[in-house]
Amino acid sequence: MKVCLKLIIGFLCIFSLTGCIGEDYDVGPPTAYMDVDFSKIRLKEANILWSTGSISINKVTQNIPQLAARQKQVSVSPLQSVNLEFEENKENGGQYNDVSVNVFVWQGDTQERLECKDNTFNFPEEKGTYVLEVNFHSHQGDVKYVGNVVIK
Repeated sequence: MKVCLKLIIGFLCIFSLTGCIGEDYDVGPPTAYMDVDFSKIRLKEANILWSTGSISINKVTQNIPQLAARQKQVSVSPLQSVNLEFEENKENGGQYNDVSVNVFVWQGDTQERLECKDNTFNFPEEKGTYVLEVNFHSHQGDVKYVGNVVIK
């Protein structure tokens, strides 16, 4: 009976440790989307500073407004609420730790920080063309995403 109990406990310990071994710690940067009027719009990665295990990415975009202008323009309403989604990197998925998200809109040289709670924010009331900037920060690194938005 004691031998059987020791074997069962030993197997339980081994099986519980295999869950730790199977974890994916080499997670790549996520793909960012914003949900606008039931459409999922992908945001473009601008700057990436990411480092995990065997992954190290350092990408810097010199002209972010120019990159944003090349993206498909998305029309939104004044004060429209938008939800952000961050999906696992398809090449090397995994989980993101200690995540924080900051959202800004740029109109020319004027920057406005938008309140973002639970990955949801509202666009400004003033109409015009904006560069949307979303900063994703996690334990693994930082990614800046951009979009081209017109508030009509």
